[in-house]
Amino acid sequence: MGAVPDTVRWMVLTDADEAVALLKQAARVNGFRSLSPAAGEVLIDIPRSLLKRRPASRLAGYLTPTKSGTEIIWACADAKHRSNGYLLSLEESLPAGMLYYHGMVEAAAASGALFEGIKAFRNVVDTLRPDESVGAVARGMIGDDAGNLALTDQRLLFIKDGAIGPPPLLEAPLDSIGTLVLGKKTTGETVRIMRASATVDISHMGYHGGGHGIVAKFRELMKDRARTPPTFPARHDDEDCFDRDEQRKPANGKSANTHAAE
Repeated sequence: MGAVPDTVRWMVLTDADEAVALLKQAARVNGFRSLSPAAGEVLIDIPRSLLKRRPASRLAGYLTPTKSGTEIIWACADAKHRSNGYLLSLEESLPAGMLYYHGMVEAAAASGALFEGIKAFRNVVDTLRPDESVGAVARGMIGDDAGNLALTDQRLLFIKDGAIGPPPLLEAPLDSIGTLVLGKKTTGETVRIMRASATVDISHMGYHGGGHGIVAKFRELMKDRARTPPTFPARHDDEDCFDRDEQRKPANGKSANTHAAE
């Protein structure tokens, strides 16, 4: 099992006041209590429950308004696995479409494979950078490890089932991949990832077309990169000019000035 992150990042697609109101409602649904924190914070109290064998705990989130909504950074306490479970319960109780999943919802729907809902989405999203988006995703296996293969606009990732947070089992920047080779076996589609450092096989991808979607999207991304011209810094017209007095003299030592004497 991977290392549990110290923080979990949410992007709520609404303003801070509505985000707090939605969290209070989600807390009530789960039997939690919302406390009155300082401005820019949200505190969720998880009471002790003997029936659920749950100790008392508390979740603290810090809000930052953004152009697209409200960013919430949750600080996971000492019991990080437990805190992540509480956060997942809150997340599943929020109205659909209120959290930004970096394109995971759309990519999962296009893949045709079955995903374990919000839990599977969060499993992938927690490994992504804030500016990263998912273009294609599929189920598969590396060796005996099952998980999600996610192609973003920056990397190809394989996130093992049950892992919480980074690092993923496979992390390959797009520029490090030579090619992706689609294949088929009795267990479904396969994708061979050809890199200079190593070759990795993704198997047991089923027959839903998820492997084909990964390969097709990768080719599309690489074509787009090839068509995009490199950006060079602007050059002033006088950068290549130099003073006449500093002109290099020819090998015979005579002046290079060709003007006739007056």
